[in-house]
Amino acid sequence: MKKKWKKLWLAGILAAAFALGGCSGNDNASEAENAIQDGILTVGILAGGDSFASSDGSGFTGIEPQLMDALGESVGAAVEYKPASSQEELLGWLDTGEADIVIGRIAQSDEYSQKYQVSRSYAKKGVYLLTRKNDYTDTLAGFAEMPVGISRKIPSNVRIDIPYLDQVTVQEYDDLSLAAADLKEETVNAVVVTEREALDLISDSGLQAQELLNGPREAYVALMGAGQTDLAAGLNQVISQYLDDQATGADHDQAAQTRALPSETGEEE
Repeated sequence: MKKKWKKLWLAGILAAAFALGGCSGNDNASEAENAIQDGILTVGILAGGDSFASSDGSGFTGIEPQLMDALGESVGAAVEYKPASSQEELLGWLDTGEADIVIGRIAQSDEYSQKYQVSRSYAKKGVYLLTRKNDYTDTLAGFAEMPVGISRKIPSNVRIDIPYLDQVTVQEYDDLSLAAADLKEETVNAVVVTEREALDLISDSGLQAQELLNGPREAYVALMGAGQTDLAAGLNQVISQYLDDQATGADHDQAAQTRALPSETGEEE
């Protein structure tokens, strides 16, 4: 990477605030040691093998670790990554204080805002329509009053903007393997999923996925313990710098290395 992240002018202020205020805001973790004070920022990460976060066995690359490394540099802390197998595991670490921040294509939602400290959005991505092989449908327009599945991971604030969703018979799915089976058996005509779920499901040769035409885009955020306003302020400053660099093309080489697509980055509207 030819260009290093710019030094943030408030780094010293943030570091002092962290030392005084601590990083663990959850009551269940009130006795946990202050990670920044110890010089370590513990980051729970869900790597999806994509441009957001990937692991080569020795470390993590992508947009999300890039942001976390920049945050660690800005506050003078080493970043320690804790890999998770699911978003549920990430949230559990926040609840117990085992992680200071969690990342992994976490879609912004009112539910998270009520329980955790939420960063500003650092990227956006559309939702996808899973269909049977050779059914190149990218809209729900032709499924009026027909059964269509939807992942429960797609929050209500995203659903309201999905074109024609209000005209189909919606079948909710927690387990996407059941959705895939129902799709192949033609119990449902299509399934609306997140991109990460789509990537997992199209490993089945009988299925395919396309980004929903004119559909909403999920905004991805990082989560911290409730009340961690200092940590959120520091991360938001890093995200602002990242978005500015993306907009001006200042980090073109790094963007190419992480295979960031134009639709994968964007500021909150």
